[in-house]
Amino acid sequence: MNKQNKLSLDNCVKKEGTKIEQLLQNILCTLKNNERDNNNKIYNNNNNNNNNNNEDDHNIPCDHNNISDNVVLSNVHMGNNQDINENVYNIKPQEFKEEEEDISMVNTKKCDDIQENIKNDETFIEDEMSNKFTTLQYISRSIKVLKEERDNIQNKYDILKQQNGVIQNKYDILKEQNGVIQNKFDILKDEKDKIQKQNDILTNKCNELQNQCCNNLTGLQNVTKKYDDLQNKYNILNKLKNSLEEKNEELKKYHEHVIQERDQLIKEKESDKQEIEYLKNNVDVLKIDKSNYMIEKNDNIDKIKKLEEEKKKLEVDINNTNDILIYKEENILYEKNKRHEERKEKETLKNELDIIKKEYNELLNKYDENIINEERKEKEKLKNELDIIKKEYNELLNKYDENITTEERKEKATLKTELDII
Repeated sequence: MNKQNKLSLDNCVKKEGTKIEQLLQNILCTLKNNERDNNNKIYNNNNNNNNNNNEDDHNIPCDHNNISDNVVLSNVHMGNNQDINENVYNIKPQEFKEEEEDISMVNTKKCDDIQENIKNDETFIEDEMSNKFTTLQYISRSIKVLKEERDNIQNKYDILKQQNGVIQNKYDILKEQNGVIQNKFDILKDEKDKIQKQNDILTNKCNELQNQCCNNLTGLQNVTKKYDDLQNKYNILNKLKNSLEEKNEELKKYHEHVIQERDQLIKEKESDKQEIEYLKNNVDVLKIDKSNYMIEKNDNIDKIKKLEEEKKKLEVDINNTNDILIYKEENILYEKNKRHEERKEKETLKNELDIIKKEYNELLNKYDENIINEERKEKEKLKNELDIIKKEYNELLNKYDENITTEERKEKATLKTELDII
């Protein structure tokens, strides 16, 4: 805006100067044309007597820069006197001597005519010169007025030029301060983008852990199904065991009668042996199932260890992000204190910038508070989600350990009873 004002003032001054120059040129050219017309009339009246008149007096210079009223009037008088003298006295003699008498008579007549024409021309010129003198007086007055106006405009232009310099210095200072503030804003924006990227990475890791937990839950469901199948098999074996015990009791009751029916008992023993072999085969199958179950158990334990390692890594990442956020908050507080001190020192010079700085600081504070609140909310959400995952994971582990311990105890008890029976 300052440059535009300066250019507009320069253009106004130039336009007014050109207008004044054009007015002076037009006035002088009109004077020149009027003088030429008058001189041409005199020249046409005296053209028959003198053909060698000089026309240098008509070449009046139109220099509008170095002209005055006296110079213009003197040039006009000189031009008119030269025309009169040349027309009257500069008549050349004829070359032929034979016609001298006739020519002298003609010249006397022409001289009379010329004198009359000169008298008429002198009156006309006097009237015209009086008119020109009045016009020149008016022109001189208008030139003085225009000079005064030009001086006033020049003074105003100088004052505006000084004010423009002061405003330009203030503008440069404000521009430098704006650049510094813009750089700080860009740095804060880059840091926010980095934190946002880290938060995105953490959310992706949490999603991966949730997927792994879901997969582990499906694995546990499959294990429970297998456990239910084994439980059904154990129930069948228990039923067989109970039936065998009942048969043994019947054998004890009828032991006295067995002596008489030994042959029948031998046959029954053979059948009992077949049943025992069948039970042994069932025990071998159960052992194989148990070994497979133990392998799956070890695989699940390895998976649990991997999950715990990833959990530790996440906790380390969360702690690092907390440290970074604390450090950034300290830097922000330090910068705020520093700005406050700079404001106190520059209050006298920056009265015009106080409103802009206050608005900018309010926006910065709101922006920082929003960032801090968002980061705290995201941290709390992540902590809550991790706590929920930990609780579910610990509950599943406890259930899994309880089921494994109860199953192992039952298996050991059944195997002992079977071995005792055998």
